[in-house]
Amino acid sequence: MQDVGRTIAAHKKHIQPLASKYPKLRLSSPAVTNGVKDAKTGAPMGIPYMKAFLAGCKDCKIDFVACHWYEHADNVEYFKKHLREVHEAARKPVWLTEFGVTGGDPEKFLRAVIPWMAEQPWIERHAFFWAAPGFMINKDGKGVSGQGRTYATV
Repeated sequence: MQDVGRTIAAHKKHIQPLASKYPKLRLSSPAVTNGVKDAKTGAPMGIPYMKAFLAGCKDCKIDFVACHWYEHADNVEYFKKHLREVHEAARKPVWLTEFGVTGGDPEKFLRAVIPWMAEQPWIERHAFFWAAPGFMINKDGKGVSGQGRTYATV
């Protein structure tokens, strides 16, 4: 769905009719990443893509925007900056439908960002991406890891 025009057309055809059929249903934008441009195609990604989508779908019912974030665990400030920029660009509630870290200390990252997200009234939902042995689950797959306990209890 990198072509924003095709995404808008598909959204209007398949998603927007749900607004009439189910008036209480909340509808989302497509989820965007923290990337800016596709390395292979040069197509816009992330916030530039979301802005183009919202501009082309002005007559659409969009109740919240969805986004993803993947980066190094040491990049707490970049994480916060990205979410603020998503919110500022859309002026709608944010659902962080996927986020994950590479390298660094994931537990320290979670201890920093989860309370911060809870303080932001415009962040309505968040979900850490990936639960598998070694990620949120012990390496033997028989219990919650330290990272999983931190996510569940902070």
